[in-house]
Amino acid sequence: MHHLDLGLYHYQIEFTKELLSKSSIDKFNRRIAEIPRHPGLKIFAEGLQSIARLTANEFRDLMKVMVFVVDNLHNKDLSEVYVKWNEMYLLSRLETFKESDLKIFQKAIDNWVNLFIKLFQNISGLKFPKLHSWNIDLKIDGKRIWFYPRISTVICDWPEACTFSLTYKSSNSNYPCHFCLVSKDNLANTCLRKNQAVLRNKENMKKYYDNDTTKEASLEPVYNYFWDIP
Repeated sequence: MHHLDLGLYHYQIEFTKELLSKSSIDKFNRRIAEIPRHPGLKIFAEGLQSIARLTANEFRDLMKVMVFVVDNLHNKDLSEVYVKWNEMYLLSRLETFKESDLKIFQKAIDNWVNLFIKLFQNISGLKFPKLHSWNIDLKIDGKRIWFYPRISTVICDWPEACTFSLTYKSSNSNYPCHFCLVSKDNLANTCLRKNQAVLRNKENMKKYYDNDTTKEASLEPVYNYFWDIP
């Protein structure tokens, strides 16, 4: 979500300040400073003199109030672009999407992007960083497919890593490392040559499994689900 919080929303506020006159910026900062305290809401007592060091949570706090802060400071589009942002942002926070949700989400993104460009396009030196990386379009067999890229990583300790790789959990096994096929006697050997450190991969692990020789690699005799992932 930092792509939105610290990226696009950051630029939207910066461009808003570029758009406003000096008197409107003063009013902008005064309105932010006058927001009353409320549990769970960050107070910006000095206004928004600088947003360079704001955290994602602080930007999310600003999202709750910016529609009212910019009201009547420029034109109707300025308030509306913050309304459109909030509509899009709330949809992006959903954990799961139905097909109908994705269509609504795409429309919300398009509505915000179009208004954003219309409102800020005449600012001198304006660029739209990260705007077009919001989603990816592919055309396959004549059909336009729209999706979000996601890269999954696994962060785990030793026993969990052994569970994922299906290697023996005992450090006393012949090949205790879940990354490589270096014997336990050579794990501390810093003079090993590259060809002596064979990495575990799905090809060689599957070969041990298919040949019923998993014990030779300190590998559990269980088919690993991850071998089927390209």
